[in-house]
Amino acid sequence: MKQQPNLNEILNRKNNFNVGETFDECLTYFKKTFLLNGLVLLIIMSIIMIPIIFLLSKSGIFSIDDPQAFEEIINNNSFFLYNLLAGIFISILTAPIFAGFVQINRDIDTDNEVGISNILKHYKSKYFIQIVGFTLIIQLINFALVYLAQIAGISFVGTLLSYIVTFLSILGIPLIIFSNLNAVKALEYSLKIILKNPTNTLSLYILSILVALLGILACGVGIIFTLPLIYTAQFVLYKKLVGFNDHFEFD
Repeated sequence: MKQQPNLNEILNRKNNFNVGETFDECLTYFKKTFLLNGLVLLIIMSIIMIPIIFLLSKSGIFSIDDPQAFEEIINNNSFFLYNLLAGIFISILTAPIFAGFVQINRDIDTDNEVGISNILKHYKSKYFIQIVGFTLIIQLINFALVYLAQIAGISFVGTLLSYIVTFLSILGIPLIIFSNLNAVKALEYSLKIILKNPTNTLSLYILSILVALLGILACGVGIIFTLPLIYTAQFVLYKKLVGFNDHFEFD
């Protein structure tokens, strides 16, 4: 049975991990999972993009020839709002899959057989509600920051703040599926643990994002196979900062 970690014990640890060595560990996991993760992501993105393209074509946006008219539509607050809401919906819909990208690394550690079912398992797991709830909380916070900044005419501030929120919450999903925390506690723990060691954590996270973005160089499609590296980094960060210790108990 999974036990919840003692926050004070975790916060009192010294977790000055070596970024280079930890990133090498990320790559070790990534090499074992990138084809499977990429295949699943390719299928999911295809399923999502087909109705989106269909709806956009029905709206007539593809038939607009005037660049100025097109720009006015893109910059319209209503269009911006619809995009944000669509992003929230898609994030919630796909959250269990991204949790699966984290989970599959643990399955490798425990010598479990890995396959597509491992990545999709959280659609049926007991953590489904918490995963979706956590994702909804983060998306709503980011939505409020970005939308209010857009209205105020300082879009870059909202975007920057949303990136900070996303970074501070990266341990949330691992804390839910590995430490049995609810969505709110997972956010609290993630925030406090990351702020305990922000420099190395941020360095590793940025490095994983930059390497993942290199997939764009492979005709753009390559990013589908490199993007899951970010979720591998989340798993390794959890392993370094929290760990898998059966003797942890919740405060």
